[in-house]
Amino acid sequence: MYTPSITKHRKSLRQSICSFYPGVEPATIFRRICPRGSSIIGMADLEPYCEKGSVPACSLEMVFAPYNVKNVQISKNQFIHFMNDDLPRYEKETAKTSSLSKRQNFILTKFIGNLRVKFGSTITQRWTSALSRNPPNTINTSLRVSALCHLFYEMNLPFTVSEFVDSLFAFYGSKIESITFKQFGELFSSIQ
Repeated sequence: MYTPSITKHRKSLRQSICSFYPGVEPATIFRRICPRGSSIIGMADLEPYCEKGSVPACSLEMVFAPYNVKNVQISKNQFIHFMNDDLPRYEKETAKTSSLSKRQNFILTKFIGNLRVKFGSTITQRWTSALSRNPPNTINTSLRVSALCHLFYEMNLPFTVSEFVDSLFAFYGSKIESITFKQFGELFSSIQ
């Protein structure tokens, strides 16, 4: 359910759907995908989006498992939860990965992948878990870069902490001390 390949399929499907309906809210997208006279979306309704996003249709059951979807019959609330889960591109965010080197992108990809697996399926769960690494007496409206460094160190990835920090600074375009929830979401939505 949270394997790296299923997580990637989940993100690819979101991005594929958003590319068909740029800037459109999830509730409106649901109405456009949903067959007339029906209140659910089925597997057949998602096949064009799977094809464009290179997502095998047979993996849809696993893709939607965290949203309590059975037999790939998706209700409006489940679809909205799926679309809002990882702050995808319908929010018109700009991709910041163009300023990253391949190595920096790879470092951030590994870090984000580990956070997804370790801290749960939703961006809010990940944010809350990451905030617990903030130093004591820190306002919990932002996540300190030092807390991200502690997380990175705990993951035992084959890169140095300084390489990770340089990658973060390159991603955000400046030397930052902390990031907000929105910036945290940008990191998840931009990095594959």
